[in-house]
Amino acid sequence: MGIFDLFKKKEKVADEGYIDEELRNELFDAIKRNHLTEFELLCRQNEARILKSFNYWKKTPEEYKRDPEQAQLYLNCLIIMANYFARELKRNDLHQILSGIDNSEFSQQWQEAMVKTRKMMEELRVAEAIPILKEYVDKSEGMTGPTVSSLLPLTLGHLGECYFQNGQAREAVEPTARAMKMVGEQGDPDATIAYLRNLYEIHRYLGEGQNAADYARQIADKLYDAGNLFLASNWRHQARAVEKGEPLLRVVVKVGDELFELDEIPVSKTEKVEFVFMRNRYELRTASRLCEQGKALAEEGKADEAVAVFEQAAALDKFNPTPHYFIAAVRMHQHKIEQAIAAYETTEALAPGFESCRSETWLARQIAADKLDFDSYGAILRTVNDAVPAEDRLALINQLEQKYPNFTELLYQKGKILAHTKNRPEALKVWTAALETAEDADLKTRLLADMALLVDDKTEKLKIVAAGKDVEKGNLVATAMCQYLWVQLEDELKNS
Repeated sequence: MGIFDLFKKKEKVADEGYIDEELRNELFDAIKRNHLTEFELLCRQNEARILKSFNYWKKTPEEYKRDPEQAQLYLNCLIIMANYFARELKRNDLHQILSGIDNSEFSQQWQEAMVKTRKMMEELRVAEAIPILKEYVDKSEGMTGPTVSSLLPLTLGHLGECYFQNGQAREAVEPTARAMKMVGEQGDPDATIAYLRNLYEIHRYLGEGQNAADYARQIADKLYDAGNLFLASNWRHQARAVEKGEPLLRVVVKVGDELFELDEIPVSKTEKVEFVFMRNRYELRTASRLCEQGKALAEEGKADEAVAVFEQAAALDKFNPTPHYFIAAVRMHQHKIEQAIAAYETTEALAPGFESCRSETWLARQIAADKLDFDSYGAILRTVNDAVPAEDRLALINQLEQKYPNFTELLYQKGKILAHTKNRPEALKVWTAALETAEDADLKTRLLADMALLVDDKTEKLKIVAAGKDVEKGNLVATAMCQYLWVQLEDELKNS
């Protein structure tokens, strides 16, 4: 090097640590191989490195520039990363860097609008976000370039979600489908699955089972291609259930990692068994938030204000049983029994067997028929409270039995306490007596399911669960438990 070279202005060379080509290539490779888990893990483990390097990555390398298809592939990989950060990590940094390629005023305004609407969505102020998102969708019509490729699918996806959460499911279809098509063309499988799932829930909410089933199968295919075989199997199971016509509410059995309907339960040796409630419609988060607000008001003693908020949630999400269930609880607390029963009946109509609705309705009707006084009803609720010491609850039950001998709910709780304190013979004796007087089908199935767990003789156990699984309008989980035990016991006795 000559002496005069020392005085030449040198171009600043980026630190290799900032460029981080090895990490970029690992991310791109995971995207190209459709390996979602690996891509997600790389993003989460290397969030800081990606944020540090992305500004350099946005400059397309020469080897990609020579081929237009490779150049587009390179840009798509960057867009996929930017979308993942915005969607899953709640960071819009990469979109800001990527959209800054054209550095236009419109690009900056769009990015700011996305940050603003994301905050609104997090606060469930979806109605306020809709016109802002729609404005940028409309403005982008006919436009192309990195800003549109990067921000439009996310904007459309957010618009669809806001419509859905605002109770406008029909309006949510078109923007969500457009978002799904765009990310699919960009080769982003993770985002494609996310929007397919949104479309599945939207069409399911609209009662369009065939459309929902089609989307469920597409999700299953993509999960299978990504190597997630159990989850793919569960989505195929759900596609069949939706296409067939889902009940308003049911319990499915999760054996290991796979879901089964009650009539599909396999013989299984695994101890990993769960009973999962499944409604035929998604519960809108906006309605759930209102229910949380209503519960807080109820706990403050503001009963009528709480009911007003629950009614607002019910109007927003007309298929949702939860607001009506909470209204029933408040009305019971207010001694407004007939209003409580009406709310319980609405809950049952929307989701037959929801929570403890059936047993609570039965108790409310006992009060309405003057077969149970309200103070005793409150005492019965205390016997259910596990926070109260067992001996105190047992004493309360014995006291209540003086007034209400052979009252099934009291006998059931008494048996539970005895079983918990290892007095199994006495618990079975009490529950056997309770079965003779049980009028409430929900409670009857719970009695039979719990009795089956205490009985050692397999033949006797089989008789109990056979009776439990066939009770009409019983407790959904207890019925499912009896069905599962019946399948296992029949196989054991047949092969013993």
